[in-house]
Amino acid sequence: MNRTMMSEEDALEVLRTSPNEYSMTLIKAWFAATPEGSARFDLQSTLLIPAHFRQPPEASDRVEGDWDVRWARGWDKVAETTVGRLVVNNLAFSRSKALRQAFPYYDKPWDKGVIGQVEQRVVDMRLAGVIGAEDAEWVINRLQWLGFAPTSFVVPSMTIDTVRLPAEAKKLKAELVGGELGQRAKAGDLMAMGEIEKRVLDSARRSSEGTDPGMDLYSSGARGSLGK
Repeated sequence: MNRTMMSEEDALEVLRTSPNEYSMTLIKAWFAATPEGSARFDLQSTLLIPAHFRQPPEASDRVEGDWDVRWARGWDKVAETTVGRLVVNNLAFSRSKALRQAFPYYDKPWDKGVIGQVEQRVVDMRLAGVIGAEDAEWVINRLQWLGFAPTSFVVPSMTIDTVRLPAEAKKLKAELVGGELGQRAKAGDLMAMGEIEKRVLDSARRSSEGTDPGMDLYSSGARGSLGK
């Protein structure tokens, strides 16, 4: 496969961008083609690592703290990578220096096998006391975020909000479960369970229609239904 080569200026921009700045807005600007224009970067574009950027950062370089990818094991041997791999490594391990140093730099496609390796290593490192509970939780949450948040780029009929309960529906659910219907449901009353489900889904539909693009599929009547 012939990959494009990032310019030195673009490569340094990506290398110096703190993962604290990563958001769907930034990810979209970097990698998503929109009606307004093409993506800035191709996920598979080759990013050359300047020699001075392969060593652990000097104190003066560490503007954002210990997240720096240069703490990754094996980073000093990485002469080039892809912009996509760099971003995913930063997303997964940027919470602390201890977390970053516990994992190598994964310079390979993050397929099912690699994600499985990462998740197993999280468990092993946590049980061994190498990383703390918050670091372990961070990796799992970031991988979940990366898996769901960009879905609207490639599957317009689904967004992260489509599978996440809106605040109003969540509040209603707590009220119903804590009330008379909830007591009946806990006692095994299937009618009460169904009533709670119906009310929460109706609330979720009202909150999402007109605000979540992922609801367009359900609102169109083309297929499926939500609370109808």
